[in-house]
Amino acid sequence: MRFAVTAGLVELLLPIQIYGALPEVLTGITQESRLVEPGFVYVARSGSRTNGFEFINDAIERGAALVLTAEPIPADLRIPAIRVEDFRTAFVSASHYITGNPSHKLELVGLTGTNGKTSTAHLVRSIFEAAGSKCAMLTTIGYWTGGEMLEASLTTPDLDRTCMLLARGVEAGCKYGVMEVSSHALDQGRVDGLKFSAAAFSNLTQDHLDYHQTMESYFDAKLKLFHRQEAEDLAVVNINQPWGGKVVKAARGRVVTVGSESSGADLTVANLTHSVQGASYRLNWQGEPFEVSTHLVGLYQGENIALAAAIGLGKGLSTATVRRGIESLQAVPGRMEAVKCGQPFAVLADYSHTPDALERALASLKPLADNRLIALFGCGGDRDRAKRPLMGRIAAAGADLVFITSDNPRTENPAEICAEILAGVPSELRPKVTVVVDRREATFEAISGARAGDVVLMAGKGSEPYLEINGRRTPYDDRLVAAEALRAVGYSRGDIQA
Repeated sequence: MRFAVTAGLVELLLPIQIYGALPEVLTGITQESRLVEPGFVYVARSGSRTNGFEFINDAIERGAALVLTAEPIPADLRIPAIRVEDFRTAFVSASHYITGNPSHKLELVGLTGTNGKTSTAHLVRSIFEAAGSKCAMLTTIGYWTGGEMLEASLTTPDLDRTCMLLARGVEAGCKYGVMEVSSHALDQGRVDGLKFSAAAFSNLTQDHLDYHQTMESYFDAKLKLFHRQEAEDLAVVNINQPWGGKVVKAARGRVVTVGSESSGADLTVANLTHSVQGASYRLNWQGEPFEVSTHLVGLYQGENIALAAAIGLGKGLSTATVRRGIESLQAVPGRMEAVKCGQPFAVLADYSHTPDALERALASLKPLADNRLIALFGCGGDRDRAKRPLMGRIAAAGADLVFITSDNPRTENPAEICAEILAGVPSELRPKVTVVVDRREATFEAISGARAGDVVLMAGKGSEPYLEINGRRTPYDDRLVAAEALRAVGYSRGDIQA
């Protein structure tokens, strides 16, 4: 990307100081020095822990051509700089301008809600690709730019990163883009100025109350996605819960509703079959019924499928195209993803890390277990503590055997987190619950004790490739550890590879 630095850009930023001779062209923008490439604008901003100028030498060595800041410019700075008074406004304007306003060149879909965003994003991308169009995708598990998959740092990146990723999508020939939009990102302005031609709401259940404090505040953050839309934009809303009805009333775009067969929604969904190999559903789009099959496991996937289908149909695609897109998606990494080593029982890795997600996962899998449903899970440290006993009670009620273990304890004591989870288990259900603080050890114990017909659910981490303990991330992948545990007890055929 090369965009001329003109008087228009300077006028846009309303600088209070210009230092040095501005470069003729710029190639990108970032506030992370490690991501600087030749010709980039380096955004030197101060936070509670760091000052952007601490990394200026690294940025310069990597090829930074210009600095944008609200801080006093060092007298010995080796590259040009622009200092602004209203940093936030300037940062937003620069991010969009320098990258060529990519959200206006793509048909961008924003997905918000507590659960289901990642699976829905993969379904949306698959549907658009079934229509013959490339689709950029930004999710919790990775950023797809149309030509490469990059590691995700946040569910919703900072605005400069998002604009750069979407711009790469435009360059790669993408017509569409789909991204998860978290409540944190909406509250913190990380999607300011992005043009969402479609926005979708999946659901709202307890999560992130350490940040939002109340469910109402959490919901208000989600609602901001729909407040930024215009009348011609598409707003797709799951109305299977009261929060959805509130979104419908507040949405400013053209509303399309999704729900069960009795909901009266524009698109309805009903489950037909369900197994550990996948499911089939009956959809009805404004009076036109059609059936779809999917490789995705979990009855809650029906809502994700319906939401994705409504986005495609609301964009004018045919039911045949939507069906083809849904059925061509083989799996979503870490979302009910099977680990297969030839064992006579199912092992599934899933990201379910909220009370509602865990309850829905267990309810979906219980009927599929010919023998026992075994659940292994934990709760993250430095996050919403109120959900810990709730998840303990849900797991004990929904599974036949439960292993409480670690899940990114961060700066907290993992044994204490496990104790808080265990505190929610009713005394009469305690015999089915075992606490094994070490997640690897818990996985080996759960799998070594599994028998034919069992279903083993490893919940909470999905495809995350690390464990975060004492602020340090060490490599750890539930799927790889499970495959190792299966091989250790004699099952040698592995479908999961490092």
